[in-house]
Amino acid sequence: MPPKATPDTAQKIVIGRFGTPHGVHGWLHARGTRSQSIKILSECSVWWRRAGGEWQLLSVESVRAHGKGLMIKISGVDDREQASLWCNADIAVHRADLPVPVDNEYYWCDLVGLTALDDKGDKLGTVSGLMETGANDVLRIEHGDGEEILVPFVDVYVQKVDIEGGNILLDWKRNW
Repeated sequence: MPPKATPDTAQKIVIGRFGTPHGVHGWLHARGTRSQSIKILSECSVWWRRAGGEWQLLSVESVRAHGKGLMIKISGVDDREQASLWCNADIAVHRADLPVPVDNEYYWCDLVGLTALDDKGDKLGTVSGLMETGANDVLRIEHGDGEEILVPFVDVYVQKVDIEGGNILLDWKRNW
């Protein structure tokens, strides 16, 4: 049974978005999700909303891997026409419901907002997001002048992540 959480008291983390229907039985593609999300979507309270709308609790009937993403079957959605009504809705879980990451693993939401420092302790900027590439994830760091720095999130460049301290130490120069 998923942990109980209320929308007023817990931070929601968007983990994907419903894509197009798949087949004729109400399945939907889930964009932005990874195969690791199957366990999260199966065990946590799941929420959804359309752009500008209110979060609503979602009843997930089933989740399965499909290519590089996932397919989700929502309880009560049994045909392609019903499934099409969910297209482009965000999918979220409460941060508190997520499993504790193991050493040297981080949720993207925990990295956003960290101060990025170079190996001398000088500020490079603030982590504004990450992006997934074929080879590795990439940190997006915004500098005060509107410039964006892209740094591969790999051990050779990431020296230390200090979530509690609010910073990430990188072997990177601003002008690279």
